[in-house]
Amino acid sequence: MAMFGMGKIKQMAAREDMDELASWLVGQSLRFAAEITQNFKDVPPILAATEGLAFTVHALRRETYRVQEFKAWDNIFEPSMKQMYQLFAMTLGAWTGAEMDRAQVARDAENLVSSRNLEYQTLPFLIGAPEDRQTVTYAAARRIAETTDPARRDEGIAFAHKVLTRVVEFEMPEQAARLS
Repeated sequence: MAMFGMGKIKQMAAREDMDELASWLVGQSLRFAAEITQNFKDVPPILAATEGLAFTVHALRRETYRVQEFKAWDNIFEPSMKQMYQLFAMTLGAWTGAEMDRAQVARDAENLVSSRNLEYQTLPFLIGAPEDRQTVTYAAARRIAETTDPARRDEGIAFAHKVLTRVVEFEMPEQAARLS
């Protein structure tokens, strides 16, 4: 009987952590988008936020995934991500002031995150030098900079790379520790 109680408490604590994590992911993607669009006015805020989300979710997975814990990952992380996409769509709509179909935005974000995850899995390193094309930070930065003025593309890649690297080095460790 006591074991059941502890298991339930752990599950509830895990869910609470996941809610906080979902809020962090959404906030992180919007902060990223704000930084990018402040410096590169031609980058659409919705694109920057969604690409930022895709990068952050992949980076968090990469930093915390343990093969032997795949069941916990599938049972706790994945369902929480579904809710996170809803929160993302709602917050993005409020942040941009754009009229949007939240359910569609949530589905689109989930699909983009999934496809970027497949793309980023092929790269051996999460972070590295700004010009290192074998890193996820470079691939994500390039994706975002594709929408900038071609004359500023390299500057866009370098700026996005710097912001993404900062997220991984300084803001992600606390979240990764919670998940581990």
